[in-house]
Amino acid sequence: MKSSLRVLAFAESFLGSKSPNLDAHVFEEYVRLARKVELVVMAEELPLESTPDLKLIKIPKISQPMLFRTLIRVIGYAFAIIKNRKEFDVVYTRSLGLNFLIGSIIAKKLLKKKLIFFISESRKSHTSFRARFFRPFLKKVLEISDSLVTQSIFLVNEIDDYLIKINRNKLVILHEAVDKEKFKPENEPNENILLTVARIEPVKGIDVLINSMPYISKEFSDVKLKIVGSISNKNYFNELKNLMSKLDCEKYIEFLGPIPHEQLPNLYNNAKIFIMTSKTEGSSISTLEAMSCAKPVVITRVGGMPTIIKDQQNGFLVEPNNPKMTAQRSIELLRDEVLREKIGKKARETIENDFNWENFIEGLITQFKKK
Repeated sequence: MKSSLRVLAFAESFLGSKSPNLDAHVFEEYVRLARKVELVVMAEELPLESTPDLKLIKIPKISQPMLFRTLIRVIGYAFAIIKNRKEFDVVYTRSLGLNFLIGSIIAKKLLKKKLIFFISESRKSHTSFRARFFRPFLKKVLEISDSLVTQSIFLVNEIDDYLIKINRNKLVILHEAVDKEKFKPENEPNENILLTVARIEPVKGIDVLINSMPYISKEFSDVKLKIVGSISNKNYFNELKNLMSKLDCEKYIEFLGPIPHEQLPNLYNNAKIFIMTSKTEGSSISTLEAMSCAKPVVITRVGGMPTIIKDQQNGFLVEPNNPKMTAQRSIELLRDEVLREKIGKKARETIENDFNWENFIEGLITQFKKK
C-alpha cells in the first residue's frame, strides 16, 4: 500500500533506465520508491519514458562556464525548492552536488523539512580547490540531517578523519541494491578480457590500472582491458593516453565511452575479471553489478569496499596506488579457472543475500517516517 508521505529527491539527470550506469541506477531507485511514497523529483533532464507514480520538476539547464553554471544551478534549485515547498515534507539527498547540498540546507533550516542524507562517498580523496570549496556545505548537511544513511562504516570513519565527527545516533547502515534478474551470470567467455566501469577522472585511479597492464600483458599477450565511462576530466584522459604510449600498451586497452545501462550485463558477462582501482569509493554500483553477474572482482581497499568484499572469498582487495599488486591478483585469476568460478559464485551469493531492493527501499521509508 502506498503511503501518503511526501518526499523530495534530486538527480543529476533523470533520463531513464537506459542512461549510463549511476543515472540509470538512481532512476530505478526513485521509480521503486515512488511506488511506496508520494515522490517528487527535481532534475535538469527528465525522462522520455513514462513515470506515472512520481511528480517531476524540471530545473532549467544552463550552458555556461563552470563558475556561472554552478551559481545559476544553485539559484535554480533553491528557487524551485522554495516555490514547491508545499509539495513535500521530507527531503532525500543522495548526491554531493553543491546545488543539492545548498538546497538541502535551505529545506531543513529555512523550510523546516525533515532531511535524510545518503552518504554515498566520503570525498576524502577529492583535493581540488572545487572539492575543498564544497566541504563546508557537506559538513553542514552532515550536521543538520535527521538521519544519515550509508552502506559502510568505513566511509563514516573516513569522514571522521578529515571533516567532522559524525553523530552515530543518526547513522543507519543500508546495503544498496542490484537488479539480480537483469544482472545475472552467463557462460564465461574464452577471451582474456578485463573490465572496469568508471568515470574518467583522477579519483577513479585508472592510471593505476593502466600501470598494471605491462605486468599482465607479459603473462597474457592476448589480454584486453575495456574501460567503460564518460570523460569527466579531459586533461586526465590525455594523461592516460600519454601513459599508455609511454608504457607501449595501447593495443591492450580500449576506451568504450559511456554505455547505456541495458548493455552493461552483456559487457560484464563478456569479461573474465572486473577491476576497480579507485582512490575512494562508496558502494560502487558497477562492482555490485559485476558481482551479480558472478564475476571475480579486484578492488582497492578504500571507502565502503571492505564492507562488501571479503578478501579472497567473494573478491580480492588490493592496496590503493599499487599496480603491481593489482596485476598479481589479476594474473592469479586469469590463470585459475577454478578460482574464478569459486570467487564468482561467492560474489553472486553476496548480492543475492544482502543487496536486494526490497530491504533497501523499506529501510529508506523507515527513516522517512521516523519521528
